[in-house]
Amino acid sequence: MNLTANGMWSNGDAAERNVLVQFRRCFTLATAPASALLHISAATRYILYVNGTRLGYGPARNYHTHYEYDTYDLSARLRPGENTLAVLVSHW
Repeated sequence: MNLTANGMWSNGDAAERNVLVQFRRCFTLATAPASALLHISAATRYILYVNGTRLGYGPARNYHTHYEYDTYDLSARLRPGENTLAVLVSHW
């Protein structure tokens, strides 16, 4: 299974400031994966949750000309059946 999302944000103004946006994706797995890498970054701050457990926060240090990302291996947190990936993003 490959879940991909690039450049996600709310439907509002891209320049909106001092907002919190929540992203949530539920998906079903037949078996627990041996490896499940997630690459994530944010311009200001994010908090990552997997199945209700806070897994990490960031972003990695960035420069406006070259963005970096954090990588998490989700395999220990994913299980057969329903799973939920949630991210809270703040934009200052």
